[in-house]
Amino acid sequence: MRGDIENPLRILELAKDELVSLLVVGDPLQATTHVDLLLHCHDEGIPYEVVHAASVTTLVSGGIGLQNYRFGRQVTLPFPVGDYLPTSPLEMLCEALFLGNHVLVLFDLDPTGSGDVNPVPMTPEQAVLTLELMAQKLRQDLPPHLDEGEMAADDVRGRLKARAVQELLSVPLRQWFGILCSDLGTIEKRLRRGSLADISRLQGGEIHCLVIPGELQGLEAEAVDKLIPPA
Repeated sequence: MRGDIENPLRILELAKDELVSLLVVGDPLQATTHVDLLLHCHDEGIPYEVVHAASVTTLVSGGIGLQNYRFGRQVTLPFPVGDYLPTSPLEMLCEALFLGNHVLVLFDLDPTGSGDVNPVPMTPEQAVLTLELMAQKLRQDLPPHLDEGEMAADDVRGRLKARAVQELLSVPLRQWFGILCSDLGTIEKRLRRGSLADISRLQGGEIHCLVIPGELQGLEAEAVDKLIPPA
């Protein structure tokens, strides 16, 4: 099905003569692939209608008592595939935390990386291990774009990211504080807070995501402490 959406010629041809519906989970326009599909419809004069729904990006902030405006860029944590393990998700995570933002970490659903298999959601244990592998890779082989000695004097953004990664990774990753959100939007919803070491040991649930909060103060700190059980 993913291939049919990324290469939508067949769907577009059908839609020229009859009604075609595409059912997805959450808000459909959170995915750039679906925006691209709308652009194809526009260019070919095919009328369309979008029915929006709740997305994990809105469920998370309201569901755990954190303010939406304090969230930075969300990141997606991919399964390692062979020797391929990008460190950019951890780099973006460090940069956002360094600036005091909360970060929503989405877990991958495809361990093959092909996009052509039934979803196999990443578990909390796999997620924490993947973050640890990324941290280990950064410590052992710092990429040039994080080496301040290789940066231009006016590369303020690059220096900020480099210092963020250096500072955040000085703390063992399993000691980081996080909030695991499992099966949001269902009656089986479960929230747990604690160190990533504790979170990695949690069992059960189907689809998970993780919030790494920035500095918690006032109402946010109280909400997390009182409304979310420890792991």
